[in-house]
Amino acid sequence: GCESLELAKACIRKGVPAVVCWETVVPDEAAYLFVRGFFRRLAESQEAVVSKDDFARAFDVGKEAVVSKKSVHLTVESGEIVTRTKPYFEFADPKDKDGNIICDFGVKGMLESGSHAAGKPVLLAAEGERRWEYRAGDWRAVD
Repeated sequence: GCESLELAKACIRKGVPAVVCWETVVPDEAAYLFVRGFFRRLAESQEAVVSKDDFARAFDVGKEAVVSKKSVHLTVESGEIVTRTKPYFEFADPKDKDGNIICDFGVKGMLESGSHAAGKPVLLAAEGERRWEYRAGDWRAVD
């Protein structure tokens, strides 16, 4: 599930200081890995007041937790068994432009890379009257 960007925007408008959401669907396992990394980083900071940059660092740690999960593939090359690893998840929309699920979180429907789509997480934050969006390593002011 998920696709909670509009709900997150409403929470920010009502005064919630920071909200993590997904603009796309997300597999439960990817969301779980993200949340573990995110909250672990916030707990380690031990700050009484958490800034938007603290949330951004936690967001980046959460994303890293998702892509750090690897899958192992065995192949035979020249009579030898060779193991290769690749990311189990990558941040991509599991739906095509028409809204059809193209990556169903099972073996069928993997992305071209062979990884599973983890969806697209977004961090929203507010400082006073300013609203911010954090996606790919930088903040952008939003309405």
